[in-house]
Amino acid sequence: MKTLAELPEDLLYAVAEALKRDRSALVALTRSCRSLHRATRSVLYRHIDKVSRDQLKQLNRTFSADPSLKAYVQSYSLYLEYGEVLDDGLETLVEFPNLRELIFDSSHKVHVPAHLSPMNRIGQMRRGRPEGQDFLCRFLDTCSFPGIQSIVLSGNFTSTEIMRFMLLPSVRALRAGGLGSLHAPLLPESGTAETCKLSMLSLTGDGLWSVEPSTMRSISQTCPMLQEFLCQIPVTASQTPPQGMRLSQVIRAVSPTILDWVFAPLHSTLRRLSLLQLRHNVPYDGTFMNLSMFEQLADLEITSCCLLPPGPPCNKRDMLYQLLPASLVQLKVSNFPLHCYTHIN
Repeated sequence: MKTLAELPEDLLYAVAEALKRDRSALVALTRSCRSLHRATRSVLYRHIDKVSRDQLKQLNRTFSADPSLKAYVQSYSLYLEYGEVLDDGLETLVEFPNLRELIFDSSHKVHVPAHLSPMNRIGQMRRGRPEGQDFLCRFLDTCSFPGIQSIVLSGNFTSTEIMRFMLLPSVRALRAGGLGSLHAPLLPESGTAETCKLSMLSLTGDGLWSVEPSTMRSISQTCPMLQEFLCQIPVTASQTPPQGMRLSQVIRAVSPTILDWVFAPLHSTLRRLSLLQLRHNVPYDGTFMNLSMFEQLADLEITSCCLLPPGPPCNKRDMLYQLLPASLVQLKVSNFPLHCYTHIN
């Protein structure tokens, strides 16, 4: 078997491409031989994500020492606290000529009175930000981020802030994770659909996830060109802090029929839909979604309770095809609750 040093540079580059999101492996390979260092140089600095603030500062010092490395950067991370970008991150962005993706990492801190007890502070986090703090990312009023095609949000962003990121003129994909309690966006609905160019959207939450169907409807109808949507099922959660510090209790059964109304604005454009339930013990009211109205939907991943009745085989299960679009190519049904299974002796 040939050693790494003996492999042609095109194969070394292929190895580096396969590991482009695994920075630790890339660093280890880079240190193994000089020829691999040349091949991985452009890949190693391509995606500046999943790094701590200290690591990001070290990378910035590396870029200052060798400015030629900045041309390789295509995605870059920014840290936020109370809506403010830390470490002069906005000023740093102009130094990367080929930047295409921005990752915004926000803490779960909220402005609360100092006299509140720890449990009341958790309750405030569970309720989400008050209306006066609904929009803290004021830099969006002056920064349009030209050339940025993808936005990744992680943390306690509000629906208003998410929609403001969606409306950036060059953005085509947005992924938001670790979301908590989302309220109706405080944006005028008129005019937003004409400016949103998103083709891909992902919205998932953490243990505090709580969002009304009407809020999700406000977001979906803002995206007239959306083709791919990964969405955690909207649930209504208790605002009372339970024993678990980062887990909320669902207090209202999910109605899959209401979800038909939520996604109705996307009937003519959506090609891929992932409708996921990322937590257990969520009640459903026994109704079903009717996805047959989607005109181009080819790839569907959906939670079983949105389509199938519980219990043994029945006529409703046999008629499942009537609830699915004619354009469907791939179907994945997940998260079967235990009472859906029957045992054959």
